[in-house]
Amino acid sequence: PVQTLIGELGRRLKSKGIGVELDPDSGVISLPADALFNKGKHIPRDRALETISKTSEVLSQVIPCYVSSARFRESECSRLNKRGVELETVMVEGHTDDDQYANDPDKNWHLGLDRARFVFNELGRGEIGLLKNGKGQPILGVSSYADTRPAKISKGNATEGVIADVKAKDRRVELR
Repeated sequence: PVQTLIGELGRRLKSKGIGVELDPDSGVISLPADALFNKGKHIPRDRALETISKTSEVLSQVIPCYVSSARFRESECSRLNKRGVELETVMVEGHTDDDQYANDPDKNWHLGLDRARFVFNELGRGEIGLLKNGKGQPILGVSSYADTRPAKISKGNATEGVIADVKAKDRRVELR
């Protein structure tokens, strides 16, 4: 059921030109880090709003089929969510690379949270921000993992260029 949801969201996001990475087993969609934020920054890049807007549009098409407060109005839901799976939360998770900023060990936590909060706030402006789970709570949540959950890429015996690419992958926002 989660794999079906992630697959459908991924297919629709990719059709809109958003280069997401999917992990259907864990239920994670990684938004393209390079399209959202520069290194060490939480202020979005110019194209970030377009990426987030398209993401919000896709989420608003699919997520209501997995939320009891909205499923009744979706005719497509019987095809998308045949088993009647209920989502508790869609977490917007902020991540950073392991570079320390401003000699402050907590800065990565704040940076990850600021990035996630920006995406969370932008998504919340759309229809998905109105959705509630079965307990009547907002479906959207936000968290920061700083550099504690690096991207699944091995640095091994990598060159500087490869390490830079890996660090870029670590600077991401994920939907779980």
